[in-house]
Amino acid sequence: LGIAQSPFEVAIPMFGPDARTHESISRAPGSFEDTVRGLDQIFSLRRPGQSVECRIILTAIQMRWLGPLLDFLLERFPPFDSLDLLFVELEGFAERYARQLVMPMPECARALEAELPRLSRFRQFRLLHFALCAVPESLWPNVWNTLDPIKVSWGPACRACAVRRDCVGITKGYAALAG
Repeated sequence: LGIAQSPFEVAIPMFGPDARTHESISRAPGSFEDTVRGLDQIFSLRRPGQSVECRIILTAIQMRWLGPLLDFLLERFPPFDSLDLLFVELEGFAERYARQLVMPMPECARALEAELPRLSRFRQFRLLHFALCAVPESLWPNVWNTLDPIKVSWGPACRACAVRRDCVGITKGYAALAG
């Protein structure tokens, strides 16, 4: 942060509200403590024009601890500039274990809508990699289109969709898994 120019943004992934849950997903012993210490340091050293983003990759496993993780982040750290909730992309490890990791996108979005009271306490929260048709309209203002078009697939119904221009579409990996 001392040598970074402004604007500068750092994105930190979090997987769970405690060492047991965080490290069961990160698969790296000690990573929870390291991440918490790193966030403390980032928040203490950042300067104007430097933003801190927390990223949560939404897998079926991760969703079990989402509420407690949100509570932990809200209670433990100053406000993040953005909380980014990413529907899992099926690449690498996630592709290999897709059946265990992926929940249907509409089901994941409904679970996020149920967390709206917590999510609204963050300065900003963004939903990444979500097709608009899978998300309740109450969350549409939080859906961001950040995927490279090369990663996206469009279903037949997308041709006539009134909001296609504003939609990210469906990742090819998810389309192959879920249709």
